[in-house]
Amino acid sequence: MEVAAVTNSSRLTSDSVPLPAWRVGWLTPWRCRAIFVALMVFGFLSHLNYLRHNCPIDLSGDEAQYWDWSRQLDWSYYSKGPLVAYIIRASTAVFGNEMWAVRLPALVFAVATSVLTYWLTRRLFGSDRLALGVILLNHVVPMFVAGSLLMTIDPPYFFCWGLATCFLALAVLEENRWAWVGVGLAVVRAAGLVGGIGPGAPLVVVPATAAALVDPVTALRAE
Repeated sequence: MEVAAVTNSSRLTSDSVPLPAWRVGWLTPWRCRAIFVALMVFGFLSHLNYLRHNCPIDLSGDEAQYWDWSRQLDWSYYSKGPLVAYIIRASTAVFGNEMWAVRLPALVFAVATSVLTYWLTRRLFGSDRLALGVILLNHVVPMFVAGSLLMTIDPPYFFCWGLATCFLALAVLEENRWAWVGVGLAVVRAAGLVGGIGPGAPLVVVPATAAALVDPVTALRAE
């Protein structure tokens, strides 16, 4: 009888205080950051090794077109802005006209976008665990995986909008007026990927940025 009573009482205790499904207490902020850095380094080096030695897939149609543009730099092209061509030109100028050199910027932008994602998640929610979880989810999304290997407009485009979002968080949450300048510059860079951009293109963004420096709320309402 006593054994049965002890068993029943232990069941009641365990039912009243359910154990967590995931034990994440060991994931301290510094361990989360160390895991994040290790994932970024391992992912970058493994992808680079794959492109240089094991990748059987040559440049796609879009990649070949952008690479051809990079050999004849211009202010704009018939379907896209010029920034993707300048990025590829910078890479191939250093490493040569190799398949992996054309795709190398995609790896760099993927890591940079992950850094922005981690920082923004931690800034908004104050949790390194959540930031690490978001990064892990990002790296199982097929579009993100493909964007980490193929040098189309998507990797720098995601980075530019991620950078604009981070600057916007600084501008709104910390009331940092100079962060609006970063928002404007990041948007201009994104425009250089999807549309023509000439010497006067910053004039589209600079007035709004200047207005935001004076009174961000009024500038946003004006939009």
